[in-house]
Amino acid sequence: MLAALLLPLVLSVSALAVDVANVMVVRNELQNAADASVLAGVQCLYPRTECGNLSSPWPDWTTSRQRAASAVASNAADGATLQTASVDTGYWNLTGSPPGLQSLPMIPKSNDTAAIRVTIRKTGSENGGGVRLYLGKVFGIEVMPLSASAVAVITSPGNVGAGGLFPIAMSKCMYDNYWDATTGSPKLATKASSLPGQSIKQTVGQPYQFYITSGYKSGSCDGGDWTTFAQDLSSTSAVQTLIQSGNPTTLSVGDGTWIQPGSKTALYAPVNACSAAGDRSCEFVTIPVTNKVTNHAYSSVSAFACLRILSANGGSGKYVLVQMSNQCVNPKAGGSGPGYGVFSTPKLAS
Repeated sequence: MLAALLLPLVLSVSALAVDVANVMVVRNELQNAADASVLAGVQCLYPRTECGNLSSPWPDWTTSRQRAASAVASNAADGATLQTASVDTGYWNLTGSPPGLQSLPMIPKSNDTAAIRVTIRKTGSENGGGVRLYLGKVFGIEVMPLSASAVAVITSPGNVGAGGLFPIAMSKCMYDNYWDATTGSPKLATKASSLPGQSIKQTVGQPYQFYITSGYKSGSCDGGDWTTFAQDLSSTSAVQTLIQSGNPTTLSVGDGTWIQPGSKTALYAPVNACSAAGDRSCEFVTIPVTNKVTNHAYSSVSAFACLRILSANGGSGKYVLVQMSNQCVNPKAGGSGPGYGVFSTPKLAS
């Protein structure tokens, strides 16, 4: 008799356990799908060959939204492929003030970074409706609506860890000559004639090519030169090591980096070998930008920039031939700093 009396309670508890477990599983599936979709989309905020948006300005809101939306269908929840999601873009404040995704259009402030949000719902007619319940039917509740949301951000670095920097420094003044801050992309050549003080023929519609060498200036702007980062290293072999391995310790905005002029042919040959003219292993590099390039002295780092190294010449006219770029995603980068074409690895916002 006692068993018969308790049977409805036991069945109800069992059904409740099944309902709760199933809802939690589906909720986790939705969250995983939102995370995966938003990470797929955020990578297309910056120009990438894989996104087909190399000529797009930063941030590329349109391509990012399209990539995130198409990634939703690669995920499933509650035994069925997901079909729809809400995708929003805007700016995320890294300090949490204001909280949440700030909608477009807006002018970002110093702590605002480009972001994308994906929200996936199982309710009504979206993605097959809510999760069906067993015990809920007893109380007149047959389905449980669920949703999950994820935000991903991409930041410009305020520091770069060991191995993430190439040992060339460029002046902020020179950087401004060849970078369009309004679009977050390199300035494009408008005519084929060479720049003042150079013999480089430009390709109209492509980023300007220019030299980085201790002997080159652009008007009143210092050019750039070798840097040995936190140490004064004057030997050729020491700089060669840095070309191969990068900075030995973390360098941050505001730190000093030692400017070491170098004219040894031995320094330019390995750069040419790994440039776009060689095996391309150093075609796109992250470098420190300094307020000034003062030889045999520490110069303050104001940001980190992305360079495309086209070639290097260690002959009579020693130089590194470069273009500005915004195709550097640096896994060693962290923090938050000015947007000069270098990006940290995309991540979920906390």
